[in-house]
Amino acid sequence: MEDFGEEVVKNYNEVALIAWPHYFQNQDALFDAILRRLKIANWKGNSLINILEAGSGTGITTIRLVFLSIRARVIAIDCSEEMNRMAKESVGYLTDRVMFLQEDMLDFLQDTSDQYDIFCSGSTLHNFVKSKWQKVISLAYHSLKPGGIFAVMDLVARDNTVLYQADFQWEMEQMVKLKERDEELYYHWVEHYKRDQTRKLQEGDLVSWLKKVDFHDIRVDYRDHMNAVVTAVK
Repeated sequence: MEDFGEEVVKNYNEVALIAWPHYFQNQDALFDAILRRLKIANWKGNSLINILEAGSGTGITTIRLVFLSIRARVIAIDCSEEMNRMAKESVGYLTDRVMFLQEDMLDFLQDTSDQYDIFCSGSTLHNFVKSKWQKVISLAYHSLKPGGIFAVMDLVARDNTVLYQADFQWEMEQMVKLKERDEELYYHWVEHYKRDQTRKLQEGDLVSWLKKVDFHDIRVDYRDHMNAVVTAVK
């Protein structure tokens, strides 16, 4: 996984508010997609919902997950010490139903099997090279209980090159708002975003791999330019 760099980590939430107000709409879409899955599964009203969040970052997604239900319990994993600190500060005072762990995601997943009702990740998989995100998905499958829900919200490139390029250009244009606020930070994020695209998590590759590891009912529930919500069931 890429080292985000101090400036990217330190200003993550600020950048999200300035340059990506649409990011919070994407979070809503992820939340709605999981709720639909829970409804379809006819979730038992008195059972706990055990959630594993991979790449919890500053806790933006974590807080949505824990408030899916009063019965939700979240284990939130991130390898960044600074991200974990920020997440604990922003989420920890609201609830005691989250456990934050600073660990390598693959190491943690190696030791889990049939334990979780939901595996969720927000804007994490695109940071990995293809072989690594494939490994994460394979291990995520094994970490879920039968009928468990896989849900990601991430930068997922369309397979059509023209549409992908238009989406990428749109994302770059949103960052101009950040340049007006802090030019140095703007250039940090532009470089970070460009590096993301050297790995390019493509929709067709993602869906094909989910099928290969035996997920079913795979859906692209939502798309907003580069951002997509993809869900599946074990």
